[in-house]
Amino acid sequence: MLTELRSISTYAALLPIITGLTVFKKAGVQYRLLLFMLIYGFLTDVLVGELYKADHINSSRFLYNLFAPVEAVLLSLFFYITGYVKIIRQIAAVCIFILPAAWIVLDFEFSPLKWVDTPYNGIYVTAYEIVIASLSAACILHLTTNSPSLTVLPQFWFLLAIFVYCFCTFFVNALVQTKVMEEIWFLHNIINIISYFIYTKAFLSIKNTGSQATFAG
Repeated sequence: MLTELRSISTYAALLPIITGLTVFKKAGVQYRLLLFMLIYGFLTDVLVGELYKADHINSSRFLYNLFAPVEAVLLSLFFYITGYVKIIRQIAAVCIFILPAAWIVLDFEFSPLKWVDTPYNGIYVTAYEIVIASLSAACILHLTTNSPSLTVLPQFWFLLAIFVYCFCTFFVNALVQTKVMEEIWFLHNIINIISYFIYTKAFLSIKNTGSQATFAG
């Protein structure tokens, strides 16, 4: 059952990816960034699984862990582009540079230069997901005070998808490389699926209403 759930979690990403591709020309740059993130995440999941099956464990782990800084940068770029409140843009700008640098410091030995599968990976993911969840919550709060109807806004659904994923999975990622993680990882897969459905709704909202790229002040 857990294996099937893992497969469903991986291939459920095709729903927002296909939907996003149908509105690619209509979507703003920030939504194309999220579409790229979903495509990259899907390909990473598939390739990581194939490498693991082929017993290339180290390569599989490297690709899996590499997704964390890529996701962190893309989400930070999203908030930098769309953030209406100045402080959100400033925090996002700092994250664009700090988050990948922190990953390199935590995951590489410099003498000699090589990648190391350290226990800090879970802490790193937890830390940036808390930051991203906070930014998305702040943006949603801004929307509630400036928009009469949130559900017609594509940005609301994108922010909700980001918030649900980051807020609901940071505690699971904190337990990476522990026995407890193996027992509760199914929660991560369930949250993944839920967030993919929300992303799909977000791209459908673009199809219906346009990108409405910026937050109304």
